[in-house]
Amino acid sequence: MEKSLIDEAVSTLDLQGSNVKESTVEDKDLQASVSASDTQQPSSEADKGTPVQVNGNDTTSPNKGETGMETDKENTNEPTRDPQVYGEAKDGHAKKTKSKEKNRLTIGDIVALSFLINRGYSFGKLKINRARNQAALKKKIASIKSYGVISPCLVVTARDCLEAGLEIIRFDGKTITWDTPNLDRILIVIDGEHRHVAVQQINSSLKNSEEKKECYYYLPIVNTVPILELLRQSNVVTRPWGGSDFLTSLIMSNEEAAKNEMLLWVQSKLEKLGDTATWEWVKLNKLGVPSRTKLIKAAGTDEKAETTYKEISDSSKFERGKSIYDAFARTFAESILGCKFFPEWVIGKLDELDYMSGPEAAKKIIEFASRLTRSDADKVEKIKGADRAQNVRNALDALYNERMK
Repeated sequence: MEKSLIDEAVSTLDLQGSNVKESTVEDKDLQASVSASDTQQPSSEADKGTPVQVNGNDTTSPNKGETGMETDKENTNEPTRDPQVYGEAKDGHAKKTKSKEKNRLTIGDIVALSFLINRGYSFGKLKINRARNQAALKKKIASIKSYGVISPCLVVTARDCLEAGLEIIRFDGKTITWDTPNLDRILIVIDGEHRHVAVQQINSSLKNSEEKKECYYYLPIVNTVPILELLRQSNVVTRPWGGSDFLTSLIMSNEEAAKNEMLLWVQSKLEKLGDTATWEWVKLNKLGVPSRTKLIKAAGTDEKAETTYKEISDSSKFERGKSIYDAFARTFAESILGCKFFPEWVIGKLDELDYMSGPEAAKKIIEFASRLTRSDADKVEKIKGADRAQNVRNALDALYNERMK
């Protein structure tokens, strides 16, 4: 949707419903993105109306669809409907209509972030969603600073996700459960996470006098599609898939994979660590990194899928590798632990200790890591240049020989 169309629609919306009790926003990132000006309530005259109905479709008699989202009972089968836009009008006023009070996001609405925050909404994401691409996020931030958000984010409610058996978390990492208050007012971002996070980061860095950026949200128009399928389809048509995305696809399509601690750990680290390095940490083998072809096969349904999945999901060395990673992570930054030369140095050192049992050798490496200081790590991390990988390995060898005499 063109930004100008959104702005025009926003100027005609109704901001009534100010008597709704605003709940505390639990997502601390979102709190930073909303200023006092965002929470300004409309005039009492404007409070009496509701958003303008488009094409004569009356949405004041909602009926829950299969996903638990509100739909127009008489027009449920209509494939398309012009969207309504909720948000603050530019002149501070809202048009009045004869409809009843409306404060919930419903199918066909496009709603502004400030409107949602004012009504106690917060945000989260699927735990299994693919890792955030930092390069893509930087580009999105630059784009939004120049042009604003030109397309809305696809969201569903936390209640719908829990009913579908999906694990969901807030953007600060806190788990959302059935005991979490206001599940219907927690929106899970299915498509548009980079847009959502970019707006948060931009707004959190602005000065009080600077105008905050707005983001927009909508529910799926087709309410019969399972949430995981929405995730698959929306991700397929956005940026090209990387290695982490193929792992996410496997986790989404395989119930056993969705419970595999090693695969979930790998997925959680891929946002900040390199693809190859992450797999090497858990496999402790340079040949243990699964190809994209294998990940695709493992997510399939043919007879080879099960065999390929068993190979990929072999977690016999996971606890050992994770313990070694955690030991180094106490001193070293993730940025260097995510470079494949670091776990490959560990793998090489374990090979040198092959006269020991696997657990004993791992214990030796963990002991070495515990003897390193932040000063040691800082010297290693500052190594740059074309020969960085080899020079880091040499530096680690020197430290090992010095500390493990």
